[in-house]
Amino acid sequence: CDTSQRILVCGKTGTGKSYTLGVLIEELANLNNDIVLVVDPQGIFWSMAQSNPSYSETDGLWEYSREARGFSVNVLVPGDPVERYGGSDIVEEMSKRGINIQGLRLNPSDLTPEMWCDLFDLDINGLMGIMLFKAVRQCNQRHGKEFLIDDIAAEVVKMHGLDATKEAIQRKLDMAHDWQIFEEHRYREIWEILRPDAVNILDLS
Repeated sequence: CDTSQRILVCGKTGTGKSYTLGVLIEELANLNNDIVLVVDPQGIFWSMAQSNPSYSETDGLWEYSREARGFSVNVLVPGDPVERYGGSDIVEEMSKRGINIQGLRLNPSDLTPEMWCDLFDLDINGLMGIMLFKAVRQCNQRHGKEFLIDDIAAEVVKMHGLDATKEAIQRKLDMAHDWQIFEEHRYREIWEILRPDAVNILDLS
Protein backbone atom coordinates (compact mmCIF):
# COMPACT_ATOMS: atom_id res chain seq x y z
CA CYS A 1 0.00 0.00 0.00
CA ASP A 2 1.50 3.35 -1.06
CA THR A 3 -0.95 5.46 0.95
CA SER A 4 -0.88 6.42 4.62
CA GLN A 5 -1.85 3.57 6.94
CA ARG A 6 -2.09 5.68 10.10
CA ILE A 7 -4.75 8.29 10.80
CA LEU A 8 -5.34 10.24 13.99
CA VAL A 9 -8.78 11.69 14.65
CA CYS A 10 -8.87 13.85 17.77
CA GLY A 11 -11.03 16.54 19.30
CA LYS A 12 -13.19 17.44 22.28
CA THR A 13 -16.32 15.50 23.20
CA GLY A 14 -19.13 16.18 20.75
CA THR A 15 -16.97 17.50 17.91
CA GLY A 16 -17.69 14.58 15.58
CA LYS A 17 -14.82 12.12 16.03
CA SER A 18 -17.04 9.04 15.94
CA TYR A 19 -19.05 10.47 13.04
CA THR A 20 -15.84 11.08 11.08
CA LEU A 21 -14.62 7.54 11.78
CA GLY A 22 -18.01 6.23 10.69
CA VAL A 23 -17.64 8.00 7.33
CA LEU A 24 -14.14 6.55 6.87
CA ILE A 25 -15.41 3.05 7.70
CA GLU A 26 -18.26 3.41 5.21
CA GLU A 27 -15.87 4.44 2.43
CA LEU A 28 -13.54 1.53 3.20
CA ALA A 29 -16.51 -0.85 3.12
CA ASN A 30 -17.57 0.55 -0.25
CA LEU A 31 -14.19 -0.35 -1.77
CA ASN A 32 -14.89 -4.08 -1.34
CA ASN A 33 -11.15 -4.75 -1.43
CA ASP A 34 -10.36 -5.74 2.13
CA ILE A 35 -11.97 -7.08 5.27
CA VAL A 36 -12.98 -4.18 7.50
CA LEU A 37 -12.59 -4.74 11.26
CA VAL A 38 -13.55 -2.01 13.73
CA VAL A 39 -12.44 -2.31 17.36
CA ASP A 40 -15.26 -0.52 19.17
CA PRO A 41 -14.65 0.22 22.88
CA GLN A 42 -17.87 2.26 23.17
CA GLY A 43 -20.35 -0.05 21.45
CA ILE A 44 -21.66 2.57 19.01
CA PHE A 45 -20.76 1.44 15.51
CA TRP A 46 -23.37 -1.33 15.31
CA SER A 47 -25.71 1.51 14.34
CA MET A 48 -24.10 1.50 10.88
CA ALA A 49 -26.60 -1.23 10.03
CA GLN A 50 -29.28 1.46 9.82
CA SER A 51 -29.44 4.42 7.47
CA ASN A 52 -29.04 7.88 8.93
CA PRO A 53 -32.54 9.00 10.03
CA SER A 54 -31.61 12.69 10.18
CA TYR A 55 -33.14 14.53 7.21
CA SER A 56 -30.97 17.59 7.79
CA GLU A 57 -27.83 15.47 7.44
CA THR A 58 -28.92 13.43 4.43
CA ASP A 59 -30.93 15.91 2.37
CA GLY A 60 -27.93 17.08 0.35
CA LEU A 61 -26.81 13.61 -0.70
CA TRP A 62 -28.92 13.69 -3.85
CA GLU A 63 -26.56 16.32 -5.28
CA TYR A 64 -23.87 13.63 -5.39
CA SER A 65 -26.16 10.83 -6.57
CA ARG A 66 -25.95 9.25 -3.14
CA GLU A 67 -28.54 8.18 -0.61
CA ALA A 68 -28.55 7.24 3.04
CA ARG A 69 -28.30 3.50 3.55
CA GLY A 70 -27.29 0.96 6.13
CA PHE A 71 -24.42 -1.51 5.87
CA SER A 72 -24.23 -5.21 6.59
CA VAL A 73 -22.79 -5.44 10.10
CA ASN A 74 -21.17 -8.42 11.78
CA VAL A 75 -20.76 -7.79 15.51
CA LEU A 76 -18.22 -9.91 17.38
CA VAL A 77 -18.81 -10.15 21.11
CA PRO A 78 -16.35 -11.76 23.57
CA GLY A 79 -18.19 -14.58 25.33
CA ASP A 80 -21.91 -15.29 25.10
CA PRO A 81 -23.87 -12.55 23.24
CA VAL A 82 -27.08 -13.31 25.14
CA GLU A 83 -25.40 -12.83 28.50
CA ARG A 84 -23.43 -9.86 27.23
CA TYR A 85 -26.47 -7.96 26.01
CA GLY A 86 -28.78 -9.01 28.82
CA GLY A 87 -31.22 -11.36 27.09
CA SER A 88 -32.12 -13.23 23.91
CA ASP A 89 -34.84 -10.69 23.10
CA ILE A 90 -32.21 -7.98 22.63
CA VAL A 91 -30.11 -10.20 20.37
CA GLU A 92 -33.21 -11.11 18.35
CA GLU A 93 -34.17 -7.45 17.98
CA MET A 94 -30.70 -6.56 16.73
CA SER A 95 -30.92 -9.44 14.26
CA LYS A 96 -34.20 -8.03 12.94
CA ARG A 97 -32.37 -4.78 12.29
CA GLY A 98 -29.86 -6.58 10.09
CA ILE A 99 -27.12 -6.95 12.69
CA ASN A 100 -25.45 -10.35 12.75
CA ILE A 101 -24.07 -11.14 16.21
CA GLN A 102 -21.69 -13.94 17.06
CA GLY A 103 -19.64 -14.81 20.09
CA LEU A 104 -15.90 -14.40 19.74
CA ARG A 105 -13.73 -16.91 21.58
CA LEU A 106 -10.00 -17.42 21.69
CA ASN A 107 -8.39 -20.64 20.59
CA PRO A 108 -6.48 -22.03 23.60
CA SER A 109 -3.68 -23.11 21.27
CA ASP A 110 -3.16 -19.54 20.06
CA LEU A 111 -1.67 -18.73 23.47
CA THR A 112 1.94 -19.78 24.01
CA PRO A 113 2.97 -21.57 27.21
CA GLU A 114 4.37 -18.25 28.45
CA MET A 115 1.05 -16.53 27.76
CA TRP A 116 -0.85 -19.14 29.76
CA CYS A 117 1.42 -18.52 32.73
CA ASP A 118 0.99 -14.76 32.36
CA LEU A 119 -2.77 -15.21 32.14
CA PHE A 120 -2.84 -16.66 35.65
CA ASP A 121 0.00 -14.46 36.91
CA LEU A 122 2.18 -17.51 37.53
CA ASP A 123 5.94 -17.37 37.90
CA ILE A 124 7.29 -19.43 35.02
CA ASN A 125 9.98 -20.73 37.40
CA GLY A 126 7.54 -21.60 40.21
CA LEU A 127 5.99 -25.04 40.74
CA MET A 128 2.63 -24.13 39.18
CA GLY A 129 4.22 -22.13 36.37
CA ILE A 130 6.60 -24.93 35.43
CA MET A 131 3.80 -27.52 35.41
CA LEU A 132 1.40 -25.39 33.36
CA PHE A 133 4.17 -24.44 30.92
CA LYS A 134 5.03 -28.11 30.37
CA ALA A 135 1.35 -29.09 29.98
CA VAL A 136 0.68 -26.48 27.28
CA ARG A 137 3.92 -27.33 25.51
CA GLN A 138 3.01 -31.01 25.59
CA CYS A 139 -0.37 -30.19 24.03
CA ASN A 140 1.38 -28.27 21.26
CA GLN A 141 3.58 -31.25 20.52
CA ARG A 142 0.76 -33.81 20.63
CA HIS A 143 -2.08 -31.91 18.98
CA GLY A 144 -0.60 -28.95 17.11
CA LYS A 145 -3.21 -26.21 17.16
CA GLU A 146 -6.09 -28.61 17.76
CA PHE A 147 -6.28 -28.60 21.55
CA LEU A 148 -8.65 -27.13 24.12
CA ILE A 149 -8.54 -26.30 27.83
CA ASP A 150 -9.66 -29.84 28.69
CA ASP A 151 -6.60 -31.17 26.86
CA ILE A 152 -4.32 -28.96 28.96
CA ALA A 153 -6.06 -30.23 32.11
CA ALA A 154 -5.55 -33.83 30.97
CA GLU A 155 -1.83 -33.22 30.53
CA VAL A 156 -1.61 -31.74 34.02
CA VAL A 157 -3.19 -34.89 35.49
CA LYS A 158 -0.58 -37.11 33.81
CA MET A 159 2.39 -35.14 35.09
CA HIS A 160 4.61 -36.01 38.01
CA GLY A 161 4.18 -33.55 40.84
CA LEU A 162 2.33 -32.67 44.01
CA ASP A 163 -1.42 -33.27 43.91
CA ALA A 164 -1.94 -29.89 45.56
CA THR A 165 -0.11 -28.18 42.69
CA LYS A 166 -2.16 -30.07 40.10
CA GLU A 167 -5.41 -29.22 41.87
CA ALA A 168 -4.46 -25.53 42.01
CA ILE A 169 -3.81 -25.49 38.25
CA GLN A 170 -7.06 -27.35 37.59
CA ARG A 171 -8.96 -24.67 39.53
CA LYS A 172 -7.38 -21.98 37.40
CA LEU A 173 -8.28 -23.84 34.21
CA ASP A 174 -11.84 -24.25 35.48
CA MET A 175 -11.90 -20.51 36.05
CA ALA A 176 -10.76 -19.95 32.46
CA HIS A 177 -13.68 -22.16 31.33
CA ASP A 178 -16.08 -19.97 33.28
CA TRP A 179 -14.81 -16.81 31.60
CA GLN A 180 -16.45 -18.07 28.38
CA ILE A 181 -13.76 -16.50 26.23
CA PHE A 182 -12.10 -19.72 25.04
CA GLU A 183 -13.25 -22.10 22.33
CA GLU A 184 -14.65 -25.31 23.80
CA HIS A 185 -15.27 -27.46 20.71
CA ARG A 186 -12.71 -26.96 17.95
CA TYR A 187 -10.08 -24.65 16.52
CA ARG A 188 -11.61 -21.73 14.60
CA GLU A 189 -9.69 -19.75 12.02
CA ILE A 190 -10.19 -16.00 12.13
CA TRP A 191 -11.48 -16.16 8.55
CA GLU A 192 -14.42 -18.23 9.78
CA ILE A 193 -15.44 -15.33 11.99
CA LEU A 194 -14.76 -12.22 9.91
CA ARG A 195 -17.07 -11.55 6.98
CA PRO A 196 -15.71 -9.91 3.81
CA ASP A 197 -19.22 -8.75 2.84
CA ALA A 198 -19.85 -6.81 6.06
CA VAL A 199 -18.39 -4.28 8.44
CA ASN A 200 -16.94 -6.42 11.22
CA ILE A 201 -17.19 -4.78 14.62
CA LEU A 202 -15.45 -6.08 17.74
CA ASP A 203 -17.66 -4.78 20.57
CA LEU A 204 -15.51 -4.21 23.67
CA SER A 205 -17.94 -1.90 25.45
